[in-house]
Amino acid sequence: MSDKNGHNGKLRCLITHAENSVYHARFHAKYWKILSFGYTVPLTVQRSNDVFRFVGEADLGKLAGGVYRYDGSVARTNFHSTYQSKYDYGCFRLGRAQTR
Repeated sequence: MSDKNGHNGKLRCLITHAENSVYHARFHAKYWKILSFGYTVPLTVQRSNDVFRFVGEADLGKLAGGVYRYDGSVARTNFHSTYQSKYDYGCFRLGRAQTR
């Protein structure tokens, strides 16, 4: 959810291991139920017990707000991150997808 303008919407994330302490977080967001946007953020991860702390950044392009910086954590079933760019800031929380 954007703390700047209150925007929120559907967000999915798939995290894959890239190398050493780097993971790729592939996000897919849906805005106003009709617009879709996907992007990948490389995250540098440090593990402490069962919690993984991460930082990362990605340039989403001028139309999407430029460079976004991420700082957060992943625990067993929860993903929490803050984000910040020149034009927007906020946080998002995700839970593990239910399997059938």
